[in-house]
Amino acid sequence: PDQLECQILSVGNGSAAVLRLPGGKTVLVDAGHIAGPRVGSRQIAPALWAAGIRRIDAVFISHADVDHFNGLPHLAERFSIKEVFVPPHFAGSDQEAVKLVCDELRQRNVPIRVCFADDRFDFGHGVEARVLHPPAEFGGTDNEQSLVLLVECRGRRILLPGDLEGAGLRRLLAGDPIPVDVLVAPHHGSRRANPPELIEWTRPQLVVVHIGPGAGALDD
Repeated sequence: PDQLECQILSVGNGSAAVLRLPGGKTVLVDAGHIAGPRVGSRQIAPALWAAGIRRIDAVFISHADVDHFNGLPHLAERFSIKEVFVPPHFAGSDQEAVKLVCDELRQRNVPIRVCFADDRFDFGHGVEARVLHPPAEFGGTDNEQSLVLLVECRGRRILLPGDLEGAGLRRLLAGDPIPVDVLVAPHHGSRRANPPELIEWTRPQLVVVHIGPGAGALDD
């Protein structure tokens, strides 16, 4: 109860990370699977229930690719969600899947809030999250505009960069290096999103890769 626990769920070709915070709060970062939205009810929800979680205090969606958000409606049916945070391009997306998820959340009175670089979230008990990317206005693909979330607890750091690559990754690496304890490899370990410069910039003790069955780590 007095420590931060980060559980990277094995959802295959998708993404979901559960942060259990000191003090009892729960934060979910991404909730999706390329094959469809049932990842919410079949994999993420059972993992939360097994951990005794009945309420999600905050959800951060990294970007507008379905394998990072399509499980959210199934979770909203089963859990009380306090609020959902999205990057600017997600809020302005005209994708049908994005509209469906946003409509479902609004029907359940779940606030959707836009966040961008330099926004900070104080979750109490020594836990702070900071958005490193994207800025309020940033062009490029969905991946290049991925939300990059740095979570820190008592000197320990976890970096969750979604599918960041290309111009977005170059912008991140142009800033001052940020050593972390855990790096969730961007874009499922893609070589293009995981150049040597990223490892030099973050100096992680541990790298976690979201990957599907039959795929090789660091494939293009």
